Amino acid sequence: MPKPECDKTLKRLKHILYTCRNSVKKHLTDKDMDALADRVAVTLKELDRLAASLKKRGYNSTYRFIKNSANSMVTYAKLALKAQRIPWDINVMERLIGEVAKRCKSRWAHWSPTGLENIVNILLVIYTNPSLYTSILRNPYNETSTITLNEQPTVRRSEF
Repeated sequence: MPKPECDKTLKRLKHILYTCRNSVKKHLTDKDMDALADRVAVTLKELDRLAASLKKRGYNSTYRFIKNSANSMVTYAKLALKAQRIPWDINVMERLIGEVAKRCKSRWAHWSPTGLENIVNILLVIYTNPSLYTSILRNPYNETSTITLNEQPTVRRSEF
């Protein structure tokens, strides 16, 4: 696909997805789940139309990508209908998982469950609450600077 055509397609795709994202925010605030369900359906139809137009122009791999990924692109909106909130993009989670993998897979590193839990807690704070992390760096030996998770793990350590 030539660059100008790619830019045009990407602009249209962004417009479709950002409109859906903004509608999800609005309809969740208004608690209008019927309008939210309609927006999900309209977004899927728009993605289908975009894919069809790409197929007509001979961009079969891009057509297949959009057809195969359309439902995944609106997962956050579908889950919002079921009162489940997830981020509309997963870049933060992907970076966090990559960071944990990088720390765990370094050569000669052997992590105990407690050590691994500590590193995950620190990384979670870095990514989800930077102000808390900054305050811990300023005063690391304060009792209030202890990092703990509010929820108990679902797997017991003996099951590892």
